[in-house]
Amino acid sequence: QLISFSAFTGFETNNKYSIKNSLRQNIFFAAEETHCCTRYFCGNNRPFDMHIMDNTGKEVLLVTAPLRCDSCCFPCCLKNLEVQAPPGNVINVIFEHSSGILLVFMF
Repeated sequence: QLISFSAFTGFETNNKYSIKNSLRQNIFFAAEETHCCTRYFCGNNRPFDMHIMDNTGKEVLLVTAPLRCDSCCFPCCLKNLEVQAPPGNVINVIFEHSSGILLVFMF
């Protein structure tokens, strides 16, 4: 039985994902790019770049998230993501909107 690096050391590694269609065929691959120190010290608030690549390995989409603090009391601290396709061309910004207790993601 293999033990993952993160379970053994307590340090989380970059996340990687396979994106599949309804027939369970791989259509994209996603890989997070962050530094190990930001993953460890900033947790879910860390800045990251998520590279989305097609089956040939060509990057087709880039999702970036800036560093943020962990307080929903200040609107500037809510999550936001910038979507670029192709990388370098911003096509959308997704942001968290707070209305009292409810947090909603707006596209």
